[in-house]
Amino acid sequence: MCSALAADESSRDAVRAHLRRRGIETRPVFHPARTMPVFPSALPFPVAESIGRRGMSLPSYPALTQELVGRVCSSIRDFYATQEEVSLDTRISLVT
Repeated sequence: MCSALAADESSRDAVRAHLRRRGIETRPVFHPARTMPVFPSALPFPVAESIGRRGMSLPSYPALTQELVGRVCSSIRDFYATQEEVSLDTRISLVT
């Protein structure tokens, strides 16, 4: 599975919408376990919660072609190329 982290939730949603318009399906990453009824916890887990808000899963499956990987990458680059004054710190981070 290949996941990516955006700077914040609204950026993640904007990237996902951009990819969806190009026919590329993504999904939010899993919610932190502590938010699920089976694993309740009042303790804060700020890193897991941040990843849950900012993360998305990119296409990954056995028949994934290099062509589609290239399309996903170029679509993400295109998205950020249209954003004004985006610093490297606010671009997407890949987590594999």
